[in-house]
Order: sequence, then C-alpha cells, then structure tokens
Amino acid sequence: MLPADIMRRLTSLVRQRPETHAELIEWLGVLIAARASATRAQWERLRVAATGDAGLIQRRRSRATRTTASIYDSAASGIEADPTLPYTIVCEDHATCVSVATLGAAREFAPDPRSWCDDCREAAEARG
Repeated sequence: MLPADIMRRLTSLVRQRPETHAELIEWLGVLIAARASATRAQWERLRVAATGDAGLIQRRRSRATRTTASIYDSAASGIEADPTLPYTIVCEDHATCVSVATLGAAREFAPDPRSWCDDCREAAEARG
C-alpha cells in the first residue's frame, strides 16, 4: 500500500501530460514503480486520474457484439440519472445509456449490450 502523501504526488503527476519523450519515460517509470506497491483501489484511482474517466468502474469489449460497454458510478462521473439508479451502463460505440439500481445488475447486463442498446440489437439482427 502506498502512503497517502505518495498517492497525492502520483495523482498530481498522472494528471499532467508529458510533453517530451524524456518526460514520458520518467512518467512511465514512476508508474511502473508505484504499481508494485499500490493496492488495487489505489491503482484504480491513478488510472482514473490519468485517463480522466471519473466514475468508471469497468470497461470491457462485448463478445456478443464486439462493442465496448462501460459501467459508471453515475454521481461520480457527472451523469444525470435518477438517484435510485446510481449505476449507468454505456455502449461506448453507440452512446446508448441505461441506468440500473445495483452494481450487480450493471455487471449482469453490460456483457451483452443487445439487451439494452437498440443499435447493437439491430446490428445483431442484421447479421442474422
């Protein structure tokens, strides 16, 4: 586990985009060294800081549709949703969103966007 002061400095570092090749090498070296000691939660915070994906819980490619589906914590990501439905599943390829009540439901529906993304469903039907 990384100490809090190190996490603060690393988070600040990853938010800055390297401008030169030398800065990029240094940036990657620091992250690789941090990876060895960081907990999973700390590594996730660093990844979110580096990519700007606030509230992202999971992103994966669907085997069923070959599209990318992501699960977000709606409040943390700034997605406006019903407060009783705190998780949002997004088809990144078609910009389709659906909000659900539990993380378990989000994890259940995300792998097959045909059940909630009209464009994925239509493409699958067209393929036969």
